[in-house]
Amino acid sequence: MYAISNEYMSDRDFEQYYSDLKELFASEGWKQLVADAEDEFAIYNSVDLIPANQSLEYNRGYIKALTWLMDRPVSLEYEAKQRAPKTV
Repeated sequence: MYAISNEYMSDRDFEQYYSDLKELFASEGWKQLVADAEDEFAIYNSVDLIPANQSLEYNRGYIKALTWLMDRPVSLEYEAKQRAPKTV
């Protein structure tokens, strides 16, 4: 799981951050972005589809970024539970 440390945010700032991201995750734009990211992930996750002029490291980094993006709602929930059960 990839995490962004919100350890130094005040409780109030974290609650606003959490609320803002929950609103984003519920939006149509987010759903479309995740669908696009899933399509890209399927393409870049196959070694057979890597063009000869692209490196495996490039694809690995791209997949890592896509995974972070698609997993962000789950990691936010995990962070909130770890930080303060009252936030969730």
